Amino acid sequence: MVGVTPVAPQEGGSAPPAGQKATGRATILGILAALSGLMFGLDTGVVAGALPFMAVDFHAGPVLQGWIVSSMMAGAAFGAMFAGRISVSFGRTGAMLGAGIFFLIGTLFCAFAPDVGVMIVGRVLLGLAVGVAAFAAPLYISEITVESARGAMISFYQLMVSLGIFLAFISDSFLSSGGHWRWMLGIMALPAILFLIVVLILPQSPRWLMMRGDTERARTVPACSSL
Repeated sequence: MVGVTPVAPQEGGSAPPAGQKATGRATILGILAALSGLMFGLDTGVVAGALPFMAVDFHAGPVLQGWIVSSMMAGAAFGAMFAGRISVSFGRTGAMLGAGIFFLIGTLFCAFAPDVGVMIVGRVLLGLAVGVAAFAAPLYISEITVESARGAMISFYQLMVSLGIFLAFISDSFLSSGGHWRWMLGIMALPAILFLIVVLILPQSPRWLMMRGDTERARTVPACSSL
């Protein structure tokens, strides 16, 4: 597994040291948080396959199609402006939870959009989620992961973004024969729900807890055996 230091066999078959166990647990938490990158990639890539069919149904010309695509990036830029404050006020997991809710709501708006206006609103909501999550998730990963695995785990987040784009293209290709663009967009609700469930089980960042003065709770986080 990425970021986990191999554990040498202990004399007499004894269990691995607590520090090594903490490294493994922290790495798993970092991988789960990196699902935010997967959502980023999925919602970025899925529109490519859905747009031609969507444009026909909505009678959208090149300008409106441009608005549909770019509205997500506009939302992401706006979300990134407030991501720092949100992450400080509500914690890194609180910020990711909010992003997960926007991922799900934005997906539903897009899948059931009756017109271009609602579609753009949904894409903006997805962009807000991307902007917040793209800040909070790498920050969380860097704070939850032990120093020796930190670089690998941040790179893993970037890998998840690319994987999400790739999976979106595959999903679109299966649904393109029937022009099922609503299914292309709506199926993104499944990873959004998964991401929400994962965020609910993630502990708060130890650094954020320390910033709040909750030292004792910070020491219980898997990555913090050295605090």
